[in-house]
Amino acid sequence: MAIDFNGSQYYRLGSQSLLTSTPLTMACWFNADALSEEGHLISINDWSAVQLWGIGMGHAGDNSSLAAGAFGGSSWSVATDPTTLSAGRWYHGAGVFESDDTNRSVFLDGTETTNSATQTPSNVDNLMIGSQAYNSQPRQQFDGKIAEVGIWNVKLTPAEIAALAAGYSPLFVRPQNLVIYVPLINDNGAELINRTSWTTATGSAFAHPRIIYPSSQILQFPPAAAPPAGFEPQWYRNRSAVIGAGMK
Repeated sequence: MAIDFNGSQYYRLGSQSLLTSTPLTMACWFNADALSEEGHLISINDWSAVQLWGIGMGHAGDNSSLAAGAFGGSSWSVATDPTTLSAGRWYHGAGVFESDDTNRSVFLDGTETTNSATQTPSNVDNLMIGSQAYNSQPRQQFDGKIAEVGIWNVKLTPAEIAALAAGYSPLFVRPQNLVIYVPLINDNGAELINRTSWTTATGSAFAHPRIIYPSSQILQFPPAAAPPAGFEPQWYRNRSAVIGAGMK
């Protein structure tokens, strides 16, 4: 079951340095209940000010289009997909933010739209799902369903994002660079990585999109073949906190 946010709910992982610089990629599945308001899907923020990277609707004043935006304290630099979204259907969205802080791309169902304008957020210390931060408050909460959130510390390729949009789990795509994976399968947030640090205003359950997960045989290393220290993928180190993908 995916999480159905009602426009005032969100997950927040605060006081964490998951990612503080580019390159980075964020992606998820989403299904809007309404497109009349701005709504953030994923954001990496400075909680006490306005500095962020994020994907959502309303970056450029268009609540019915998906955008990937960066805000460096004074202005937005935004890549906006030209498609007019419809409420009540699942889409796959992704944002890629390159290391030069000038180039960014938004992907809707695997199709890329780019933007080139320098924007360098700083002092980021929070990850939010279903919202962004604005002067120590949540803002632009999303009204709808979110599932299969993945964040990577690299620039994923268009082919890799196309695989995600085709229904493959983030666990298949550069798992060694998958900083956080939040399937949002249950309605209680139990599967969240670092879950004791999350502030939650949990939404209700909704049917999860069809996702292809790795088998438990792929996800588990036998004791004699465990990866050496320092070489474990992020999801392997956090495997005990992820439920619902066959991981033990």
